[in-house]
Amino acid sequence: MFWYAERLDRHCNTTMPIFALCCAHGKVSLQLLCQTPPYLDSLLDVNGGAEAKHFRKEVRPYNGMFSMSSIGARLDRRVTNSSGPYSFVICGANYHHMGSLLPLEGQKPKFSQLYVFDTDDEVGDRLSNFSSTNLALRPRIVDGLIKMFDQTNELVKSFRRVAREVQDPANHNLRLRIAGSRENNNRQYDLPTGSDVVGLIPGDFNAEDGDRDIILNHRDEGLQRINSLNPKFHALQFPVLFPYGEDGFHLGIGYDPIHTSPSAKRKNVTEREFHAFRLQHRQSEGQSLMRGGKTLQHYCVDAFSTIEQNRLKFLRSNQKLLRAELYKGLCDAYSKGDTTGKGVGAILPETYTGGPRGQKSPKPLRRLSVPSLKINQT
Repeated sequence: MFWYAERLDRHCNTTMPIFALCCAHGKVSLQLLCQTPPYLDSLLDVNGGAEAKHFRKEVRPYNGMFSMSSIGARLDRRVTNSSGPYSFVICGANYHHMGSLLPLEGQKPKFSQLYVFDTDDEVGDRLSNFSSTNLALRPRIVDGLIKMFDQTNELVKSFRRVAREVQDPANHNLRLRIAGSRENNNRQYDLPTGSDVVGLIPGDFNAEDGDRDIILNHRDEGLQRINSLNPKFHALQFPVLFPYGEDGFHLGIGYDPIHTSPSAKRKNVTEREFHAFRLQHRQSEGQSLMRGGKTLQHYCVDAFSTIEQNRLKFLRSNQKLLRAELYKGLCDAYSKGDTTGKGVGAILPETYTGGPRGQKSPKPLRRLSVPSLKINQT
């Protein structure tokens, strides 16, 4: 769904507007999300009765109860807990964390550890993590979600396999590896399989393990930061939105060759294009994501922040390609005796939206829309 003002040709009024944000004129063609599992579909149904109404109201706590990773950003509680429409606001850098497969002795299991550690009273263990809140979460729903994820989510199935393996004393150093790349990097998305999430022993590690892989130790202290380019980055954080553990964005997703010129410089889908494709209503696609309510807001903020962080990371590591030395005035600084090099930082190009050198939006531009001709005078 688009606003009329988002059409491509904004300078003429038409009853048949054309939009490109969703798929870049057909170049972005990903496999559609699977239909929502029946139990989750009943909970997300606006006409599903009192239990569904309760779940949709508390969808973020229920999603957090089954999340396999924790969010490291600082939430702005002044906005989130204020009156009026719900708004999810974070401050500072955004990142996700994961701990070891099992908690340290004497500590309570959290997040992914709940899928591995003492699953006999899993409903009580999950509810106990929310006992300090005023939320009246329902054990019946928690039990139903546990059974559903055990049947549908490939990530959960992998953790359950680890839970069975750790019962063997010979596997006291078992580790889990969540691959950070795909051997078949094409534009299509298949449902994840067991080969995408592999349990390993220490001897299996080698130099081929990439920096985007997630390696979970058997029992370790501290948390590790997950690379946002890992295909499971969002599936680990939002199991309610991605109940099958579907892959998210990763490097190497190609454009549709039918709608892409052979001479085009860019051959792969960008992170922004990936999420723009996902955040659309399609009749033949599962609607777990688009019916996520407050969790959908969390996902949108999370996706936007990772896009911006990866853009800034690219700009910082490619200052020479951006000819940043032309902006820094190094010769002038050196002639003034400033040779310490402190506080140089990184220079953002004019094309970076929101940067200090970006083009401002004057009042006539906001009122008359985007100009069709731009003239620079020097």
